[in-house]
Amino acid sequence: SNIMQAIQRNQIAANEPDPEPLYYNIWNRNEIAILAGETGVGKSILAVDMLVELALKGLRVLYYDFELSRKQFAERYKGYLFPENFYIAEWDPDPDEPNPNFNFDVIESDIETTGIDIICIDNISALSIKNTVDPDAALHVMRGLKRLQKQAGLSALVLAHVPKRPATNPMT
Repeated sequence: SNIMQAIQRNQIAANEPDPEPLYYNIWNRNEIAILAGETGVGKSILAVDMLVELALKGLRVLYYDFELSRKQFAERYKGYLFPENFYIAEWDPDPDEPNPNFNFDVIESDIETTGIDIICIDNISALSIKNTVDPDAALHVMRGLKRLQKQAGLSALVLAHVPKRPATNPMT
């Protein structure tokens, strides 16, 4: 850890380039953004809309869809005009593998072979064999994404389900 005064940190930052917005002022290039919410509130639809917009700007995007089958995806996004640089990763685990979980080696290989600028993982639980509410599992996932961000200059959007909450105690 590097400890310094806040004023020193701000002085150093003044000489660094400004962040490059990807999606309005909520997600910048080379950042990891997490889109969290309850099941069925539209996280995936918003994410796909964001990625289509970014692909239309010339960025190469890769969407890891662990939620929908091919047919479900086709039905949900019927009528969408997907740009050629919008990719979807299909990952079918080998039932004979001892640990058939999706992992960062898969993502790293996909980045190397496609030159992707942005990835979206729908949803974060695909990167963990534990429940991602578990702090150790969440930390493992964030460390892996941070490593890819630094090594590949990657921007990532990660979708996460939050536990259902009573209507009297909404998430704010």
